[in-house]
Amino acid sequence: MTVSVTLVTILVIMARMLYMQFFSARRHLNPEEWCIIVAATIGLPSACINVFALVPSGMSKDVWGLHPAGLVATARYFFIVSITYVVLMMLVKLSLTFFYLSIFTGRIRYLLWATIAFHVVTATTYLLGVVFQCIPTAYTWEKFNFASTNPVQGHCLDLNTAGWANSAVSVAADLWLLSLPLSQVHKLRLTWKKKVGAALMFMTGTM
Repeated sequence: MTVSVTLVTILVIMARMLYMQFFSARRHLNPEEWCIIVAATIGLPSACINVFALVPSGMSKDVWGLHPAGLVATARYFFIVSITYVVLMMLVKLSLTFFYLSIFTGRIRYLLWATIAFHVVTATTYLLGVVFQCIPTAYTWEKFNFASTNPVQGHCLDLNTAGWANSAVSVAADLWLLSLPLSQVHKLRLTWKKKVGAALMFMTGTM
């Protein structure tokens, strides 16, 4: 499933980039397209790690049935994928916000630039939290090495609290991204049916 979705996503992105570069009126890529290109560049190896390393090492299996080496490998790969996930989510949100910047005018642009800054700051903060969730960093996966005769010593943050906080901020950011274009629909010189269609389009894109 992950492989097929990744391949379809890459093909769709390539088709869009080729069209924008060679067949569209502007013949160049905007910031939102560059964000998607970078996201695809990071997402492809991330998906490969997930399919060919994380799952075979023990992801989705009962933890009690894994060998200590499998636990360590799973934790190490999950650490890498967690980093790429944070970056990918930031790039997707940035792409959507840059797209809004390209179509909206007026005061809402100040809100959109502030939203871009918010995405970067929150992603950077959470990225640092992921990288340094345990001190030393190697303790993030070595704490599962129960068979070691010389285990790595360290301490970690409260990951449950950090995870819930990130989820809350992410949901709030998604709702904010949804509300921004919807707040402009009523200003469009369209029939109410077309306004509903535009609202549904923005809702679909955001979700």
